[in-house]
Amino acid sequence: MGSLTAKTTIDQASTTSLSEDLQALYDETRAFMGEEDLAHIRKVAAYSRAIKNRSRELIQKGGSPDALKHGIVLYMMHTLLEFSELGHNIMHGSYDNLPNVGEFHSDKWEWDFVTSIQEWKVMHHQNHHPFTNIVGKDHDLGYSVLRLYPTQNWYGHHSLQPALMSVFLLHIYHFSLYTATSAARVEGRKVLSFETFRATFDLARKHALQNYLKEPLEAGPRFLQTLVGNYLGTTLGYDLTFLILALEHHSPNVQVFPDPGPTESRDGYFRRQLLGTTNFVPMPELDSFFEAILEKEVDFPDRPSFEVFYGGLTTHIEHHLFPDLPCNRQRDIAPKVREICAKHDLPYNVTTFEVIVPEILRNFFRWAIPVSDVEQHRPSLLLKKPRELFSRVLNGLRYRSPTPTTYFKAPSYFNVPAKVLAATPAANGQALSITLEKPFGWEDVRWDAGAFISVRLNVDGKDLVRQYSLTTDSQGSDTLDITVKRVRDGRVSNAINDTLHKGSYLTLVGVPQSDGNFIMKALPKRPVFIAGGVGITPIISMIRKLHREAPNTEATLL
Repeated sequence: MGSLTAKTTIDQASTTSLSEDLQALYDETRAFMGEEDLAHIRKVAAYSRAIKNRSRELIQKGGSPDALKHGIVLYMMHTLLEFSELGHNIMHGSYDNLPNVGEFHSDKWEWDFVTSIQEWKVMHHQNHHPFTNIVGKDHDLGYSVLRLYPTQNWYGHHSLQPALMSVFLLHIYHFSLYTATSAARVEGRKVLSFETFRATFDLARKHALQNYLKEPLEAGPRFLQTLVGNYLGTTLGYDLTFLILALEHHSPNVQVFPDPGPTESRDGYFRRQLLGTTNFVPMPELDSFFEAILEKEVDFPDRPSFEVFYGGLTTHIEHHLFPDLPCNRQRDIAPKVREICAKHDLPYNVTTFEVIVPEILRNFFRWAIPVSDVEQHRPSLLLKKPRELFSRVLNGLRYRSPTPTTYFKAPSYFNVPAKVLAATPAANGQALSITLEKPFGWEDVRWDAGAFISVRLNVDGKDLVRQYSLTTDSQGSDTLDITVKRVRDGRVSNAINDTLHKGSYLTLVGVPQSDGNFIMKALPKRPVFIAGGVGITPIISMIRKLHREAPNTEATLL
């Protein structure tokens, strides 16, 4: 693919707006597009068909002890590929303006996915993209039936989420049911009507007859293996697709928003897309497992890179900024989008697959009860307002939405991005003194001298958590201040020193911790402080507290 790396430069000193920088990048990228993009998508489509054909052969005919297992995995990969680099991409019109586009025009493409193309376009193009992560407007936020964010109102059926999760993960038709209801809502049609679900019923009937009757009967003595293989292949493929889609906008590192109304500026729109979306880093072990089966079973010359299976998903930020750029171009410009984010002091959200998928699954259970983020971690707060809790439950059971929603508009205290206000080298460049802005809603967060905070950083595709002492207490500063020393072979400490700068973001795992014995709550009369190396940092906060509250104290530092 042609690269934009040498062509596009981001002038950190320029006064261009966020939208102007993104528009310039988009225009230059579109100018690069041509026959090589069509050649790429033709190859991906042919690869998907080859995977599906080999899957059918293995499931229906067998031939080896691993035939059924490998056939199921191939069916999964075909389903994911049909959605990602192909359907989700093509139907945004990525290739519509290219000559000789043929079947890859958004009005001509037929995807091997049990969801109405027309209803998908209405749901996805007219609702989700314009209203990304707007509570009450974006149908993708909880998929119209689930509560996956504490900022969503709680209603009676949310208590059944654990059971609903099981139902969703055991069949594939929930995709089409959700898309149908969303399209009806967008177009102002009655939701609970046969007409709303006509396309879903038709697609489900065709799929069931083909996969659970016709193909098993054709397989003869392998009727049962074919039935089970087709069921597991499709179901697991849709489950994998659903989990990936769920993390893109329901991950803890993204934000949700109230309705900005018609006054939202173009910069505000792009800012919301960036803050409300995350990319993810795939799980290497899982990918290696899939790749090994693909290479063994599918004879396809010059196969595309494995990254096509996550097309538009590992680059979901780029997809939401530029929905009609093909996935190969999204991957091409990802470094430039990151630069633009840094220039405009915006986070470039990235999470890892193996960390966030369990988190998403836990949310099915966590938010099935009517509590906020704060109350989830401090349940004692509920005891202080029993009448409010009773009213909350009663309103939810009666499906009455509080106006305005107050008790779920609480700040988040876990996995919150904090903006770097300053990053100053110290100790002759062997350490970095970092000043972090308190996240939204942390005004009342307090900590004592000697407290520490946990931070999360992605290093080489792995989410790593480390603890660092704060060099001030909450009475002495309105910011969160840490100093991080380089350590031999230290992955997080060295990465922080190498990459953090003013305007970047560092994820805080939780609020500062003042527990333990190494906390100075009372002021000693003649303290002696003993520190070695990086151990000086918590003592700095104690000395600052002494200097502020008891400046005449005689203290000794060794």
